[in-house]
Order: sequence, then structure tokens, then C-alpha cells
Amino acid sequence: MIMFKFKIKPVRIIKNQFTPKERVIAFIVVMVILEFGTMMILSLFPTISGLFSAVIDCSIFIILCLPVSFFMVFRPMNRFSLEGQKAMDELTLSENLMRYIIEHSRGDIAVLDKNLKYIYVSQSFLKDFNVKDNIIGKHHYDVLSDLPERWKEINQRALGGEICKSDNDPYVRDDGTTLWNSWDCFPWFESEGSIGGIVIYIEIINNQKQTEEKLLKLSSAVEQTIDTVVITDREGTIEYVNHAFEVITGYSSEEALGKTPRILKSDIYGKEYYEAMWETILSGKVLRGEVVNKKKNGDLFYEQKTISPIFDKNRNITHFVGTGVDISGQKRTEEALLESEKLYHRLFENMLNGFAYCKMIFEQDSPQDFIYLAVNKSFETHTGLKDITGKKVSEAIPGIRESDPALFEIYGRVALTGQPETFETYVEALKMWFSISVYSPQKGYFVAVFDVITARKNAEEAIRQSEAKFRKLINSLPDPVLVVDTHGRIVYSNEIAMKTFNYTIDEMLNCKIECLIPSRFSEQHELLRNEFISKPASRPMGEGKELFAQRKDGSEFPTEIILEPVEINNNQYTLAIVRDITERKIAQKELIQAKEKAEESDRLKSAFLANMSHEVRTPLNSIIGFSELLADPDFEQEQKSEFIHHIVTNGNNLLTIISDIMDISKIESGEITIRKSQINAHQFISGVKDQFFPQANAKNLELKQTLPASGENTVLFADADRLRQIFNNLVGNAFKFTSKGNIEIGYHPYDQMVEFYVKDTGIGIPEKYQDKIFDRFRQVEDAKTRTYGGNGLGLAISKNLVELMGGKIWVESEPGKGSVFYFTLPCKDELKVETFFEI
Repeated sequence: MIMFKFKIKPVRIIKNQFTPKERVIAFIVVMVILEFGTMMILSLFPTISGLFSAVIDCSIFIILCLPVSFFMVFRPMNRFSLEGQKAMDELTLSENLMRYIIEHSRGDIAVLDKNLKYIYVSQSFLKDFNVKDNIIGKHHYDVLSDLPERWKEINQRALGGEICKSDNDPYVRDDGTTLWNSWDCFPWFESEGSIGGIVIYIEIINNQKQTEEKLLKLSSAVEQTIDTVVITDREGTIEYVNHAFEVITGYSSEEALGKTPRILKSDIYGKEYYEAMWETILSGKVLRGEVVNKKKNGDLFYEQKTISPIFDKNRNITHFVGTGVDISGQKRTEEALLESEKLYHRLFENMLNGFAYCKMIFEQDSPQDFIYLAVNKSFETHTGLKDITGKKVSEAIPGIRESDPALFEIYGRVALTGQPETFETYVEALKMWFSISVYSPQKGYFVAVFDVITARKNAEEAIRQSEAKFRKLINSLPDPVLVVDTHGRIVYSNEIAMKTFNYTIDEMLNCKIECLIPSRFSEQHELLRNEFISKPASRPMGEGKELFAQRKDGSEFPTEIILEPVEINNNQYTLAIVRDITERKIAQKELIQAKEKAEESDRLKSAFLANMSHEVRTPLNSIIGFSELLADPDFEQEQKSEFIHHIVTNGNNLLTIISDIMDISKIESGEITIRKSQINAHQFISGVKDQFFPQANAKNLELKQTLPASGENTVLFADADRLRQIFNNLVGNAFKFTSKGNIEIGYHPYDQMVEFYVKDTGIGIPEKYQDKIFDRFRQVEDAKTRTYGGNGLGLAISKNLVELMGGKIWVESEPGKGSVFYFTLPCKDELKVETFFEI
């Protein structure tokens, strides 16, 4: 920043009355101004050509200004050797030179007096602010009448001696365009030290703003693209990954940065593959191809990868940028398509239906003939026609055009319109009934898929003759009964079947059996149906498997199906009896749940009795034993007092066990009551410390209390008795398992919760037990190695009480270093003050 401070009186300027020191300072100021101006000018040219032009302009400018400034500053020091007129000429020259420098500065410069009237102004200032008139002597606010109040305030602050600046500020001109600028506004001083006015220096940064916006758009585009973007240095160290990389690979940016792309290595490719890849990109070439990478969770995924080198100005590789398109879905689709093609090819060759792909021959849009382009084995089997591929139908079946003209009309219509049709017809030329579905893959061509239904037609007639008798028998059955022919077509349905599947008789007889099967099973069912037809035998279908049927509305229900092959008029059919076993399934599920519940109840009961047998018997044996010793007259009174102490201690232990049993029983039965009230956390913790202080002294342990500095008024809503019970369990355990060191209790308020903790330096808890110790009757020790005692209910009770009061409890521990038990309780009363909880 430059600050003008003129302290030289005008008369001294006229008479050249400068001291040597003043001359040196003046020369330095001029040189600094020249250097600053040069740097500001050069910064305005981002391109090489613009920069080169600016360097030449600035060099000429400095060469012109240096002799003048040197002459002005270091001319002879005799203050009175030159006459006044010569001094005035020099002053005029100096002023004209300053005006020239300001007016032709590439930056916008305006010098104003203390009345904010213009003294000097640069040409660029006039141009950028659309000022066309001579403004010297005019008021700043008259020239820029739309100047914002904020800028006026800045002018006044500068007149008060403050130096103001901004690196990024918009100014809206009269024509509505916006000037983004970086500016400095500072005072200049008279010779006696008073402020003479202000200097405004403005640099227009519209080009810079546009560049920043383009960079921002580019950065946003990279972050929002669905393709992965990775930038590495020349050694392969990752320096940048975009959001898509994080989403697709599972690695966060923090995890990936500093690593190499080897974290995605799938081990599918050998060492030679990666060496060839590095050889390609290090040679400066762009690498493109598909690659299989591995996500953080171990899943493999396909990427269409492009890796490009990034060069510096000397064409040296400095970085690599890799972009990847996740094509896993495409690859799965391709694989599925390939598998589908294989499947359909097998179906084409093995399907029972006849198949013919044909080209229609027209004369003036009238179908005259067609050529067989492809047929399957079933076509030859059904029709008896051999080696007809490439032949016209009129050649393969002479006379068919005259005997069956309707067939040609249908095939021609489908080939022209593309609208598929399904129909049944009797082909006179072959003396057969056919069921034909025809569609057009492209104009002028058609595909015919057909069944020979001559036998079916005959069978249908036979079935109709015996239908009344058969219907009477079948309708008496309580389950749906269906009769299916060898092509899977339903030829009979009883009334129960129609009610069960919600189809009318006409709808039922016009669909295949696969209509009654969920779509996910229908394709497989068709294969199984063909297998059954090839080896018919009485058997339950899907024995040992879950079978489902589908109603007309798409709803499903579990079924039990019995299949029976039947022969009618020398034709093979399948009789299917379908039983809805929904209610049976529900009953079985309820029975299993009841059984599991009973077994769990029995197991818990056994565990409870075994544990309580030990825990209750131990203090009772002690009480009975010491009671018997009291009856012995040989013991002195001091010894009897000790016996009484043991009796009382074990009696209290027994009372604690009974209380814990009652509490866990109430919790399990849902009969425990929580009476919540306001509790001062600070006072409560202090009370806990006072309660356990004697016990700490007795065990020679330090009992510490840690309270937050600003937590004296922390209030929580909880049951005070139950909260005390929780602390008794946690602190009691801490004393039990800590033989030396200290025990610390405290709390931290945060959000709407209070977090309490009990910390000890005891034996610690192995990680594998940390989730189990809150279960009933669970302890780190087993019954054989128990040295510390306890019934395993304290932590289970504490966990349930904490959760009933709206909090949670957990432990952090390391064997040999101690444990920290945390639990939280709410500050707000989210539950009723007294609530009956059911578990």
C-alpha cells in the first residue's frame, strides 16, 4: 500500500530547497511508486502475449521516468543558486509529469482534496466509470451521483486518517454493468502534516472474477460428476479424489489421499499388466480400457478407465489424472444378456412349440407367398416337413395358398403392421389343428410359434362328454382342482379353484398353469412341467420346499400341491390338487414361537436358580455358622462382636441379593415405577463422593470427583433413588475390582443430556465380555474361578434403569488398566414424572 504524505512547503519546491536526506527519500519514493505500478500493471495480463506487451510498455515507461526523477531529486543542492522562474518551470514540469503518470496509469487513480474535489484523475478511471466530461475541480459525489453510501463512508474515514482497502468489491455502473474491483483509499498530507485530501487507487478485476467463476464451475462439475476422478503425482501418490470416487469405492477422501491406486487392486491381473500400464502412461500416452477394481468392502466393480498424463511447460510429466465410469451394471447386463441368449437358444432348440421365422412375399401389398428362413426341431416334428429352410411355403406344401387363404392374410397383416396376433386354426393342407402366435421382428418378416392341437381338440370333445360326471366329483372336494394338458394349458377347473384364484371359468380355461404361479417361479416351473410330463408319476410337488400360488390380483399364498397323471382318450393330462396352507403356516409359526419362548424361559429359570442357589447359600452359611459360634461360651466377647459383625455384613449382602432379585423381577414383569424429579447433578455427585469416602479410606484408595467449571446449575430429570442405586452398583463394582490407585466420579453436560461416569484403575474387562456384562447373571469370571463374588445382576439392573429413564449405558475398558462406565440421562422431562413402564 502506498501512502502520500506531503510535508514540503511549496516555496521550498520552487526554490529547490531540499536537504540531501529529503532528496534521497524522494528518489526512493519515486522508485517504489514505479516498481509498484509496474507490478500492478503486469498482474493485469494473464496471457503470455499480453504479459510480453505489458513488459515492453512498462520498460519504456520506467526508462522515461528515471532521468526525470533523477534530475528532479539530485540536481545541484545550492538552495538559492537558481532563479525563481526556473524553479517554477521545473515545478510545472514535475506537476505535468505527475499528471501524465496518473492520467496514463493502467490502474484507476483519483486524487481529491479535502473537499472531495478532483485534483488529478487517470484516463482509465474516466473510462471504467463512464465519465466523459472534464471533472477536475468537480465534487466526487456530483460526478458519481450513484455512489453507494458505504463508499461515501469509506471516503470520510480516509479523510479522518484511516487507510481503507478491499480486495473484492462490486460497483454497479449507470448502464447496469458491474465492475469487480480491488481498491485502496488513503489520505495525503500537506507539508505541515495536515490531511490535504484522499487518494483512491482502483484495480478492475473483472477478468480475474470470470476466471475464478470458471474455475469454480469446473471444480463443481468435477465434484458433481458421476464418474470417478483421481489425480496423482508422478510417483502415483493420490493427491485428489472427487465425491464419486468416495461413493463408488467406499474410501473417504482422507483415507485415499497419500495412498496409491493400489488400494483398489483386485488381484485379478498379474504383475505384467500393471508394468505395461505404467510403461504406457510414463511414455506420455493416454491409457484407455476396462479394469476390474476392488472396493473398500472387498466387492469387485468394473470401470471404463482413462488415465492421462499432465505436463508442465517443458513437456515433463508432473501428474496423472484418471477418470473412471462404473460399468458394473453394464457388465452385469451383458453377462445376463449372454446367459439369456444361451438360455433362449436352449429353449429354442428344446421347446415343445414349433417355431418358424419367415419372410413374406408381397405383390402390391397383397401377401402371395413366404420363405422359411429358420425353423426348430419341433417344427419338423409337428408338421413332418423336412429340410425346408430357404424354401417357399408353396414349394414345401403345394396347394396351401388355395386351401388356406386366411393363413396368408393373417401372416401378411402382421408382417406389414407389426401387430402380433394369436389364433387357432385348422390347416386343411396338413389336416391339423394349430394354435399359433405370430409377431413381426421387422417389417416384411414374421415369426410363428405354434402348437399342434389336433389331439387337444379331440381331447376337449371327450372331456366335454364326461364333464358333468367329472365336475360333480371334483366340485365335492374342498381344495382347488385343476386339469392341465401337456402344454400347460388348463382344461378344467373346479369352482373352489375359481374362488381361490379369483378367476372366472372362461379366464381360467384361457390361460396356462403358469398364470397361477408367481412370476419369479414361472420360467423354472415350465421346465419342471415338461420334465414331469416326460416322466409322469403320482407325487407331491416340491416336497420339502416352500411352494406359492398367485391369485388374479397378484397376491400370493403358500400351498401344498399333489400331482396325478391322468389319461383321457389316449391323451396325457395332469391332475393338480392345490391346498391353501396359510392357516397351517401361521399355526406352525405360532407353535415355534411358543416353543422357543418356553425353552428360553426354562433356560433363564435354570440359570437363575443355579446362580441364586450359590449367591444365597453363601451368606446364609456364613450367618448360620457365626450364629452357632455365638452360642459357644468358650469365645470371648471381643470375638463374639466380630462374629456379630460378620453376621450383619452377610445379612446385608443377603438383603442386597434379595433386593436385586426383586428389582430384576419387577423389570421383567414391567412393574417397576420411575418417579422422576429435578436433580442437581453437581450436588448429587458430591453426595455420592461423601457416601463412598469412608470405603475409599478403608481400602486406601483415592476417591476423586471431577465436576465441570460451569455445571453448578446442571439439572436433570430422573428418579433420585434409582440414580443412587445405579451409582451404588457402578461405584461398588469399582471398589470391588480395584486394589490400588484411584476411583473417579463425575459428569459432563452436553446438548440435552448429562453424561455421568465412574472410572477406576482396577483389573479391567476384556473386550469380548464388554457387551455381555450388562446381561443378567453374566460376569467376566465363571463360577469355578470366581474370586470377587457377586450375583451378576447389578449391571443388568443399572442398564434397565438407565434405559427406563431415557438414557443409555456403556463401558470402555482395557485389561490391567481399569474401566470407565458411562451413562446418560436427559435434562428435559420427556416422560411423565411418574410412569408405569412395561418391558
